[in-house]
Amino acid sequence: MKLTCLTVGTGRVWIAPAVLISLSLGWAHADRLAAAEPTSASPLHVGISVVEITPEEGKVHDPLLAKVLFFRQEDCQAALVVCDQIGVSPGLTAEVRRNTEKETGIPAAHVAITASHTHTGRAACKDVAQRLVAAIARAKAGAAPVRLLSGTVNQQETLSFNRRYLMKDGTIRFNPGFLNPDIVRPVGPIDPGLGIVLLRKPDGEKPIASLVNFALHLDTVGKYTELNADYPYYLAKSLQETLGGDFVSVFGTGTCGDVNHFDVSRPRQGSTGNTGQTMLTPYKPKPTAASPSPLNAPYIGQALAKTVASAMPELKEDAPCLAVRSRTVHAPLATFSEMDLAWAKEATEGQMSFLMRVRAGRIRGLESLREKYGDAMPVEVQVFRLSSKTAVVTLPGEVFVEHGLAIKKASPFANTLVIELANSDEMHYVPTRKAFCEGDYEVVNSRLESGGGEMMVEAAVGMLNELRAGAK
Repeated sequence: MKLTCLTVGTGRVWIAPAVLISLSLGWAHADRLAAAEPTSASPLHVGISVVEITPEEGKVHDPLLAKVLFFRQEDCQAALVVCDQIGVSPGLTAEVRRNTEKETGIPAAHVAITASHTHTGRAACKDVAQRLVAAIARAKAGAAPVRLLSGTVNQQETLSFNRRYLMKDGTIRFNPGFLNPDIVRPVGPIDPGLGIVLLRKPDGEKPIASLVNFALHLDTVGKYTELNADYPYYLAKSLQETLGGDFVSVFGTGTCGDVNHFDVSRPRQGSTGNTGQTMLTPYKPKPTAASPSPLNAPYIGQALAKTVASAMPELKEDAPCLAVRSRTVHAPLATFSEMDLAWAKEATEGQMSFLMRVRAGRIRGLESLREKYGDAMPVEVQVFRLSSKTAVVTLPGEVFVEHGLAIKKASPFANTLVIELANSDEMHYVPTRKAFCEGDYEVVNSRLESGGGEMMVEAAVGMLNELRAGAK
């Protein structure tokens, strides 16, 4: 990609001038529509910018980036930011929103900060907030008209697998080990849908940028010895090879709290399998340039890119009818006893099983959250209406795939993209009520009480229906 380099403090920001484009979203907080909602006849503007957020220390395989989509139509404006990070804190979100409003005039409530969930992105550069604000400002400054096309296709490659299994003893286990003879079947689904929003210049057919949404955990590189952006890096690289170096690929991670890239009920790649393994380091085969091996970041990214490129001729153009709603629900926090807290504070982790370490960390984390919020945590759900056919939902936390599927099934928009880890990662996992009954790792690690995820789904579906009713 040919990028213009800017200096931001001690860091660097890259902007793709050839692809600074335009799409407009209205936004509202406290469940209110933005004023002067644009009509479908209004021109669409989107600005795109890219900034490096790689931490100052660590071995780098590929740089960690943040990609910004600035949206504007008439007097409505908003920004969607996707960071190569394992999560984003509410503190970072609040700082970026506050300073963005101060420096650009974009309302703070119109900015969404999301994380891709790459597992090596556990830290960012020290001035990450300043870099994100500068990138949003650049995206706004470069906004220009575009055409918007969209659609959802099934990813035909076998890439994703539900990682929660029913065992012969009736228990549910997360990743119970390759070829474990006690595996009966997975207890949850996957989401094969690949949501695509494609942007083109008004006077040509050449694609400029895309927003792609797929539900698959970004944990495909095995050991975390090198900083990297996981499979979305290879998705972007492959699309640039096909569509040109100026093409910008933005990836929004779908709801994949219970979805991995390997199937433990089948032989592990390159081995005869081992049984009874509680935690896994996914096998990382060594790909070749001609034939990348499956179950790793290059293979997955290239497979997704192939699907996106193949789907482009079938994507439908729709007149923009853009608005955004936001609703905050108060999800009950999980409870614990004084005895639980005393145990968690005194426990010696080196002498504990993996799940017990997770449980101890959860209790300590819940103590802090209850001091901050009380009995219930404020959870923000956002809905972007792009057109009468396409909407984007953002949810906080690592959300179970069933929640994303429920939103899509109930959505009145034919093409609904659901992006997780937006604006906060404080609640960790967001399981279903069914999963709370079943237990195991994701439930033990969640900060929410059973039903919090369903509250988020209800809020999202409600706003989708309201926005669809108001579409021009």
